[in-house]
Amino acid sequence: MNFSQLLIDAGRGVFQSGITKADADEMIKEKFRLIMGIDNTASKKEIRRAINRHKQEIFEVIEDTIDNMLTSGWGENPFFMDFVDVRNLALGDANEFESQDESVLTVGKLSGDHWDIDRQRLGIGEVERIPTYWVGLGVYEEFERVMTGRADWSRLVNAIYEAMDTYVNEVVYKAVRDAGSKLYPANSQFYKTAALDAAAHDTFVTMVEDV
Repeated sequence: MNFSQLLIDAGRGVFQSGITKADADEMIKEKFRLIMGIDNTASKKEIRRAINRHKQEIFEVIEDTIDNMLTSGWGENPFFMDFVDVRNLALGDANEFESQDESVLTVGKLSGDHWDIDRQRLGIGEVERIPTYWVGLGVYEEFERVMTGRADWSRLVNAIYEAMDTYVNEVVYKAVRDAGSKLYPANSQFYKTAALDAAAHDTFVTMVEDV
């Protein structure tokens, strides 16, 4: 857990008190040497062979770091806190939610003791299914350069993190922009086409007030 936090801190460039960037880089390299079963005297050839033998473990470390940076970043984002429901689903699970029924029960007058009333069933609302899909990106850096200090760990993970974060934000903002098209009964209340002139003044003002 400490190593995971160190990787995140290095990616963000913000370290705990008493730790410098140089310290963090060296601790990260030392941990990767332990993962790959080499020491700081390993040659480039030995490093390259060790990377090939342990590339799955290296990838998992990078993957976990990016995941943690993304989810922690969303948790600190006020927009996400207010408008986004983030869920972790098992593979194959349906991502769906049920909206509450908005119908109002009908009330009628009664005559004396004659209570022959038709029962009304509460509505079950609507189930909305959100489609899920995989996303990915390809990035290239010689991990050997990271291990020999010629490339920077933070630059590698930040490039991935920023690309994924930008993509997710664009998806979310588009969903918010398009929300009016899903409103019932008439999305035309929020989507109007007209020239911005005197003739359309009242229509424009009404739409703004509705929004």
